[in-house]
Amino acid sequence: LNISANMLGLGNAATPFGIKAMTELNKLNPIPGQATNAMCLFLAINTSSVTLLPLGVIGVRAAAGAADPAGIFLPTLIATILSTIVGITAAKLLAKGHVESELSKEHNIAELSEESTPEEESYDHLLITKQPRHLYLAWLAPILLVAAFVWRVMHEANTMEFLSGELLSFWLMPTLIVAMISYGVARGVKVYEAVTEGAKQGFDVAVRIIPFLVAILVAIAVFRASGAMEVLISLLNPYSSLIGLPADVIPMALVRPLSGSGGFAIMSDLVQQAPDSYSAFVASTMMGSTETTFYVLAVYFGAVSVTKIRYALVAAILADLAGILSASLICRAFWSA
Repeated sequence: LNISANMLGLGNAATPFGIKAMTELNKLNPIPGQATNAMCLFLAINTSSVTLLPLGVIGVRAAAGAADPAGIFLPTLIATILSTIVGITAAKLLAKGHVESELSKEHNIAELSEESTPEEESYDHLLITKQPRHLYLAWLAPILLVAAFVWRVMHEANTMEFLSGELLSFWLMPTLIVAMISYGVARGVKVYEAVTEGAKQGFDVAVRIIPFLVAILVAIAVFRASGAMEVLISLLNPYSSLIGLPADVIPMALVRPLSGSGGFAIMSDLVQQAPDSYSAFVASTMMGSTETTFYVLAVYFGAVSVTKIRYALVAAILADLAGILSASLICRAFWSA
């Protein structure tokens, strides 16, 4: 679910799934507080995951009036594939120097007794008792959505333009939401109760990650307020053009690994100023091919109280660098074409 959400460009939706996945991985951790190879690999994949549909970025471009809002689809896909390959390769190579046997010198995995394994949670109370009538309700919303879609297509002068632009920008997200709700109802799940219980679990997780989140946000604020960001930009500016990275996109490339909202704001500003410019094209592609590395590390590891992250940061940064470089080079090739 975490990887699927990232593939759709839904970073905020991916976070709770990622925390849940990290919690499950931590149940197999022989040394509490220290990341395992599986955790490091998961972080590398998460910070470089393949983005099939960068819906959020496409929506911003469409709202700004870009001629081809979904034009970043192929460059983003190629850039994320390359960054994912680099991230996984780096994690695997670095894992060879941190073999699992080193982790278990004092704590043998085989010694983990069945009693120490947490029992699986039961969600039977979230299932609807046998009521055949509720199955018909599951089809009501999809039917209405399909009817609205057909009506919209029939009244569209340029069908191909609608399918390549408005469909991805405005119709895909409601369709996914309706499909998930309808599927839950069809399977006999109390959807509203399940959502509220998940929100309650999310609140408990939020309490655990607050110290780690505050620490990373303070560090980011200090870095930006100290003027170090401007100094770094001035140093990189003479060389960025060599890889097709415009000077006005450098701030986003530097902020993106630190702050998702900050990177999104810079990208949105560039798109609003000139939606069909090369800078907006590069920034949009880069937004979909990189991740908020430091934020993800702080939140995911903080949720399971892991303080020894081993090589996870190195693998994640390498994946991010690959995403930035590949996005710049690929955009230059696509733009010239």
